[in-house]
Amino acid sequence: MNPISFQLSRDELNQRFGEGIPKGSIVIVEGGHGKGKSVISQRMAYGFLSNNHTITIVSTQHSTTDFIKQMYSIDYPVMKFMIQGALLYIPVYPLVSETTQPYDFLEKLMGAKALFESEIIIIDALSRLIKYSADEYKIMDLISFFKRLTGTGKIIVLCIEPEEIDNAILVQLHSISDISLTVESKIMGGDVKCSIIINKYNGALAPFAKITGFRIEPGIGFVTEISSIS
Repeated sequence: MNPISFQLSRDELNQRFGEGIPKGSIVIVEGGHGKGKSVISQRMAYGFLSNNHTITIVSTQHSTTDFIKQMYSIDYPVMKFMIQGALLYIPVYPLVSETTQPYDFLEKLMGAKALFESEIIIIDALSRLIKYSADEYKIMDLISFFKRLTGTGKIIVLCIEPEEIDNAILVQLHSISDISLTVESKIMGGDVKCSIIINKYNGALAPFAKITGFRIEPGIGFVTEISSIS
């Protein structure tokens, strides 16, 4: 069975992920604030769309207008996919914010069946979505829900900021992930060096790179920096 490709000719990210993501995978993209989680998920989303796959994005980061502007700023023109119905974008920003009263987004999320009809579901960021309402039992329900979806071959990508949720919940989420990524950035020689570290990759169908250096260029998007890999 071939993985689901998010190949773009302009970079090598898909190749460095073992030529794509296996069907039925739960992918965790973890990193601190501003490390690049959202941009990685945006790059993956545009790649999936460009390879004729359908996507739902649930976002706590951008309004629809801001999302479209952000994608065009890095040359990922998504409007045509939204018009075609291949991309469903659901903003929950600014509903989820520091001033928002505690609200059970988990129940609403699991009850919105239309959101999960796509082949790939990206939630950016799950940690913010559940920070007010998550407990042990609700997380178990959410995990069971995700596993039922991936059992039908769907791919779920979860962006997580670890500081936003309890460590026990983070451990639970990592335990059910098939692919676990950490996005890091360091200052080296006056420059910011960013990298994606693959901590776990179950069911890889081709060789993959443990570490991928990258940068984000306005008007270009994700750029692989092979020379920065150690």
